[in-house]
Amino acid sequence: MTGPERFLDYGYRDPREGPVRSDRPEHPVIVSWVPPLARVLDVGCGEGTLSERLARERGASVWGIDVSRTGAAQAARKGVRVVCADLNAGFPIGPVRFDVVVLNQVLTHVRRPGEVLAGALERADRVVVAYPNLGYWRSRLDLLARGRFPRSVLYGRAWHENRQIHLHTHRDFLDLLRRFPAWRIGRRAFLGSDSRTPSLLARRFPGLFAMICILELVRVQDAPARSW
Repeated sequence: MTGPERFLDYGYRDPREGPVRSDRPEHPVIVSWVPPLARVLDVGCGEGTLSERLARERGASVWGIDVSRTGAAQAARKGVRVVCADLNAGFPIGPVRFDVVVLNQVLTHVRRPGEVLAGALERADRVVVAYPNLGYWRSRLDLLARGRFPRSVLYGRAWHENRQIHLHTHRDFLDLLRRFPAWRIGRRAFLGSDSRTPSLLARRFPGLFAMICILELVRVQDAPARSW
């Protein structure tokens, strides 16, 4: 696959070109939050690394959605029931119910994040969301002192080398969540400066010190609107 073709296919590499490793720092947290034997929808499953872990370590039955043909093909080879589709055109599956829906590093990539989140909330009583925090202190410093778009939230990439079109802060996501008063935040984890280790400072002040935020959203019947 050529460079331009790989970019258009979201950068996934054909395994015939060499070993593919895509473990992400959020994966251990997400895996630990999924109940054993759960039915899981992994939205933006990529090449199926997280889906495979959920099946292997939690005994989960996993379905996946991804826009990349290469990624979806790799996920299918790992046993994931995967649909190759563009979320910008709407959810490609009907109102099927799952125990957990995972939105790991997805909302920043779609044109209408609120609609994708709403679609996930319609399909489970528990949704796990993970996203990079644009309000991380190093990002603020890059913008303020250097006048450049921060690379920390792009995992070292330049602004023109990625497909994240709706980067946001932790507070921005909480503002979005207020539109869904029947949901509350359950468990939460905030990864600090190395983007891999839970940080007490990040947990106390996530808006400033969390590089990656991971939230479990839980449905509450007849829940009143509340302050997050």
